[in-house]
Amino acid sequence: NDDFAKFHAKQSIGLVLFLIAVFVAWAVIAYIIALIPYMAVISVALFSLVIAFWLYGVLLLISGILRALRSETDPLPIFGRWAARLPL
Repeated sequence: NDDFAKFHAKQSIGLVLFLIAVFVAWAVIAYIIALIPYMAVISVALFSLVIAFWLYGVLLLISGILRALRSETDPLPIFGRWAARLPL
């Protein structure tokens, strides 16, 4: 029932949902692009964006851990305000 713990739990759940959404979006777009002849290379190249977002997610995870250790409650960039509204 601690508000501080709930805040950081929502932020980490939001981060995981964001990374899953990035991967699913890439899978759908890559599947559609791969149906076009000679475009499979582009779908593979788009995977570099997925890797970049996952690396960004790891940096945000480390940032969240450090913020929790310092007792800070700043929302994470990009999706932090959305994650704060998650029902938990």
